[in-house]
Amino acid sequence: MGIKISAGVCGVILICANIGLAGLHRDPLPGEPQKEPAATAVAPTTVPPTETTPEEVQPAQVPPTEIPTPNPVDVTAQAAIDDNTLMLLTADATALASTEKANATSVKPLAAAHHNPVSTFLAGGISDGTVKAITIGADYHFEPQWALGDQGRLSSFSEFILGYWEGKEGHTGVTSLHEIGASMLVRYRYLRNNESTLRPFVDLGLGLHYLTETRIEGKELGRHWQAGSNIGIGLLFGSDERIEAGVRIRHLSNAGTDAENWGVNQILARLAIRL
Repeated sequence: MGIKISAGVCGVILICANIGLAGLHRDPLPGEPQKEPAATAVAPTTVPPTETTPEEVQPAQVPPTEIPTPNPVDVTAQAAIDDNTLMLLTADATALASTEKANATSVKPLAAAHHNPVSTFLAGGISDGTVKAITIGADYHFEPQWALGDQGRLSSFSEFILGYWEGKEGHTGVTSLHEIGASMLVRYRYLRNNESTLRPFVDLGLGLHYLTETRIEGKELGRHWQAGSNIGIGLLFGSDERIEAGVRIRHLSNAGTDAENWGVNQILARLAIRL
């Protein structure tokens, strides 16, 4: 009897357990909301830090850089290029030095223009082979100069003169006269080089002259006022060009303003000194 009761109790317990498990896992009825399964909490995993000692840290290994061996052909070509470049630079430097030397040679003589611009002169000669003439005067050389080529210079100057003419009596009855005049001239100087102490020049100019007589010896001059044209050549002496010597040829006439216009041709030796 007791065994049967115990067996009955055990059966009841098993039935209740099955019913409870069935209740936990049963499907929901129509219209009944579904229940979400409970989330399972996952415990975070803690990773213990790794302890590193200074001895364990190794420096990064950098592979050595390989230096290429130069090609002998390339080295020779580069050396040839360098030699050519050096030769070109040397040639340019030589040309520049030559140019500077040439410029210094051609410009340096201009320093002579900075001396006293006034010079005095004495000239003497003859007119038409019979009338003697002597003149004294002064020149004023203007500062501006113009280059003509590498070694030529063009300048200008004014000239003031006093003169005395003397001739035979002739048919005019006049044996002498006095002259006063002024001219404007241009001068071309050939500088040559700094070592030269002789520099040639050429003068050209026009002037106006007053004569105290209108006739002398056998010539009828027509008027007291005479126009003059001048041409001269000569040499400048010294590096400072203070002394000059030359020959001056001049022609005087009244330029056709009078019926009597015989004109006078003179050739004069001239010596001048810069003050």
